[in-house]
Amino acid sequence: MAKRNATAKASRGFPSVAGTLHVPSASVAGTLRVPLRPFRKTSRSTAPLRHAECAYYGGFTLVELLVVIAIIGILVALLLPAVQAAREAARRTQCLNNIKQLGTACHLHVDAHGFLPSAGWGDWWVGCPDMGAGERQPGNWAYQLLPFIEEASSRNIGQGFKCGDAASAPAITEMIATPISIFYCPSRRSVSGYPWRNTGNYNFTAPPLAAKTDYAASFGDVNLLDSDIGPPTLERYHSWRWKHSGPLVIAHAREKLFSTSPTGHSGVIFQRSEIKFSQITDGATHTYLLGEKNLMPEAYETSLTGNDDQSMYNGHDRDNLRSTFMWRPGAEGVGPPRWPPLPDTSLYEHTWGFGSAHHSGWAAVFCDGSVRFLPYDIDPYLHQRLGNRCDGQVTDLSGL
Repeated sequence: MAKRNATAKASRGFPSVAGTLHVPSASVAGTLRVPLRPFRKTSRSTAPLRHAECAYYGGFTLVELLVVIAIIGILVALLLPAVQAAREAARRTQCLNNIKQLGTACHLHVDAHGFLPSAGWGDWWVGCPDMGAGERQPGNWAYQLLPFIEEASSRNIGQGFKCGDAASAPAITEMIATPISIFYCPSRRSVSGYPWRNTGNYNFTAPPLAAKTDYAASFGDVNLLDSDIGPPTLERYHSWRWKHSGPLVIAHAREKLFSTSPTGHSGVIFQRSEIKFSQITDGATHTYLLGEKNLMPEAYETSLTGNDDQSMYNGHDRDNLRSTFMWRPGAEGVGPPRWPPLPDTSLYEHTWGFGSAHHSGWAAVFCDGSVRFLPYDIDPYLHQRLGNRCDGQVTDLSGL
């Protein structure tokens, strides 16, 4: 009986502990006897793992990790200059837009007053809201442009007081301390107030931080660069010995400096100037109006140089004016040019020269309102002529 049951289990495919497996065959009578290895039941947790059954744990070797790091470093080195160039291109575009708007504001000033804004009186004066524009306005061209760049509220600070009245000084001081973004080149510095270094003033109290400008007006190619602080009071206006305007200056410029300009200075914006478009006889297309100013990089945020130590509003001063003087007449080409445009250079103060923080050139707006990005290696003769509104010299701009 037991033998019969064992045979029955085997015939159904159940292995016995030891013996043979009987497999039915449809084609061969009888059964096929297959020897079986003795079956031994084991626990999964205690059975040894064969090599093929071991789990694979992935990872980097040290060499592979170093290779990946090196590849990433190379990619960053390749991409970083491109990213920086793209950012600089965007900043340069913004700078060009700024100076374009300032040029447009100058044209609006002409529409309103009949002449371009002046450079004010001297660097110890800032603007007075009740003194109009041009010859009688102590504040410079930047101050006179405020109503035309949507900053009329700043222009009117201190209105109703006599110019120089001590009661208006606190309000004017606040104006001086408030920066305006259009006057800043984003490649050079952020829109902020920076230290005031000059101690002299007449109609205001100097703030610790002052608004600055990265743009300057062209006052021509005459080698007349003396500083002038302006008259100490309004009553001294008519008796003051002006250093950049008036009959004495005109005579001096003609006799000693060989100037052919009927106003002494040959540019379009200078002390007490009121230059009309009809006086730009060389053509508005061929005459500088405003341009970027050169500034020593160490002075960007410290105001340690004499051409950026006050505010954007001070009268005729190196903070907001630039010259294109290269050589005196009759000595052209003798020695290096005096004030060519230069890139901002470490530890070098290029006091009266145009220039910028851009590596490839500097921006200028011409009297016709057109904007050009000019190379630093512009021909010095051409640069000098572009600063003179009335020398009668032919200038070719096709190569710029």
